[in-house]
Amino acid sequence: MTAARASKAIEEGFGGRALRHQRQLAILSGSEPITKAALLAVRRDHAAEDCSAQPGSPWILVVVVLRNPAHLHETTLLPLPGLVGFGLCGASMMTMPLDELRALLARHARPDLSTDIDAVRIFRVDRPTPPTPTTYRKVLALVAQGTKRFALGDRVYEHRAGEYVIASVDLPVTAQFLRAGPEEPALGFGLDLRPTAVAEVMLAADAGELPELAPDAPAGLAVSTASAELLDAVVRLLRLLDHPRDIPVLAPLIKQEIIWRLITGEQSAILRQFGLPDSNLSHIARVVQWIRDNYALPFRVEEVAQRAGMSVSAFHRNFQAVTSMSPIQYQKQIRLQRARLLLAANPGDIAGISRQVGYESPAQFSREYRRQFGDPPRRDAVRRATNVRTGASGTRRDG
Repeated sequence: MTAARASKAIEEGFGGRALRHQRQLAILSGSEPITKAALLAVRRDHAAEDCSAQPGSPWILVVVVLRNPAHLHETTLLPLPGLVGFGLCGASMMTMPLDELRALLARHARPDLSTDIDAVRIFRVDRPTPPTPTTYRKVLALVAQGTKRFALGDRVYEHRAGEYVIASVDLPVTAQFLRAGPEEPALGFGLDLRPTAVAEVMLAADAGELPELAPDAPAGLAVSTASAELLDAVVRLLRLLDHPRDIPVLAPLIKQEIIWRLITGEQSAILRQFGLPDSNLSHIARVVQWIRDNYALPFRVEEVAQRAGMSVSAFHRNFQAVTSMSPIQYQKQIRLQRARLLLAANPGDIAGISRQVGYESPAQFSREYRRQFGDPPRRDAVRRATNVRTGASGTRRDG
């Protein structure tokens, strides 16, 4: 690539704004927002062992486009062959959507996660948390600051600033915040996902514009990098919190736009199957809800497969794909999480609570409880009660 072609490409990418050169460093002039590049590096036309600048030497202008602006600090540390200098000409502009998102989230965060916009939640966590069993509801969760790790079955996920997670069914996970503090809390946006809302957007779309769906159900949970368009829509939705009069009219429209960005993004298959009542994902979701509603009841896999309208083999395959666990494992997770909540109110009634959540043997209940939470039921309940009194629990509700 010649210097002339590189210069022309950059000028086109930045709307034709002029470039000026200062010794080894090329700098974009103008103060308008720059959104197409985060790193402008200046290189010799032919990399040499001696990278000293010579007057009149040819240069190549290298633009590195970042999918996630939050990773800028990592990119600037990467060694570039023949690099003589670099200027972060668009970096501050590139991170503006995330900066504004953080400010909006910090300003409007409430202890109960609620907002004045239906189905929209804001979370703020001021300290790292230990791995904690919780439930991911059907949600889009976007992290604006901090790092969150969670495990589902044998899979471990992380999502950082500028990344989002989609959960299409209620999933029992073990989650923790790795990076959070009073000066730089973990901040995030949550939007409850409803099949009817997704279906409405899909009905308005041209079916020919979307790729064909695979027959099997996709994973029920996935992490992706938020596009600039998705970030922009989330920021505009949260701006409405500063203008409550606009919420009834504009919030539904922007939520539809967010759903459309998801439908046309990397996790299109999850959203589209989620919005189709006859998709394999929707069939599995109905069984998941039945297990949650009837967790204390024993069941045979053949019976729940019939509820999904699938053969046993197809049901096993699709249930595992969506939840990363078997139906029996899923039921056990729900039973143990429910038991933990009940023990908080009555830590002495181990036998009664074990029967209430569906266990015939208190000994088996205690073994599985300890395997799941690290302590026997009574000790775990006492420890958690102590943590709550001292304010050191680090517990929170997830999206």
